[in-house]
Amino acid sequence: MTSLIRSERVAAGLLLLAAVVGLVVANTPAGPGLLAWADGHLALPAIGVDLSLRHWVSDGLLVIFFFIVAVELKHEFLAGGLNSVSRALVPAIAAVGGVVVPAGVYLAITAGSGLERGWPVPTATDIAFALGVLAVFGRGLPAAVRVFLLALAVLDDLIAIGIIAVFFTTDLDAGALGLAVVGVVLFAVVGRLGVGRTGAVRIAVVALLVLIALVTWWATLSSGIHATIAGVALGFALPRLSGLRAAHALEPVSNGIVLPLFAFSAALVA
Repeated sequence: MTSLIRSERVAAGLLLLAAVVGLVVANTPAGPGLLAWADGHLALPAIGVDLSLRHWVSDGLLVIFFFIVAVELKHEFLAGGLNSVSRALVPAIAAVGGVVVPAGVYLAITAGSGLERGWPVPTATDIAFALGVLAVFGRGLPAAVRVFLLALAVLDDLIAIGIIAVFFTTDLDAGALGLAVVGVVLFAVVGRLGVGRTGAVRIAVVALLVLIALVTWWATLSSGIHATIAGVALGFALPRLSGLRAAHALEPVSNGIVLPLFAFSAALVA
C-alpha cells in the first residue's frame, strides 16, 4: 500500500479526485456548512498561532510537500539534470519570464482601474497541481521535462513569495524571521552531524531535526512570510542523501494525506 501511494500517478489521481470532490460538494446543499467549517479557526494561543482549518492545510501541512520538492530539486542541482550552470539557467530564466509576463499582462489589463496593486497574484504557480497534471498527462514526456517543470514551478513560486514579502508585507517581524534563519542553519548543522549515525543516536538526531523544523515553521509563519518557504529552506539545508531518505519517508504522508487535503480545501468554492 505504501509503495502504491509513493507512485506519482496515484498521488496525482488522489489530488485531482480530491479537487473534483471538493468542488462538487461545495456546490451541494451541504456546501455552505462545509465552507463555514473549513473557514473555522483553530488557535494555539500558547504560540500565538490562529489559523482557519483551510490555512492549517495550506500554511502547515503543505510545508511537508514543499520540503520534498526542495529535496528533489537539490538532488537535481547537485547530481541530476541541472548539475551545471548552463542547465540550471534554463528553468531560472523561464521562471523569471513566468513572473514578468503574467504581471505585465495583468498590469496592461487593469491599467487605470485602481486594481494595479494586485499584479503579484498571477505570478505564482501552484506547484502541487502543476506536478499532478504532469504526472497524469505527461507519461510520454522525457524525465528532463519533469525536472525542468519542477525547477520552473519552484523558482517561480519562490520569486512570487519574495515579491510579496518585500513589497506587500507591511507587518514583517524581523525577529521572527531571524529566528527562522537560525533554525535553518541549525537544521543544516544537525543534519550533517547526523550523517552515518545509527541506533539511539540516529533517533535522537531525527527527533531534534523535527523539533527544529517545527520551530522554524512557527518562526517563518510568525514573521509574516508564507510558511511554505520554511519547507523549501529546510529541504535545501539537509545533506543530499539524508534529504532523499527523509523525503522517501515522508512521501506517503504527502501523497496520501497532505496533497488530497490541500486539493479538497482549495476547491471548496461555491
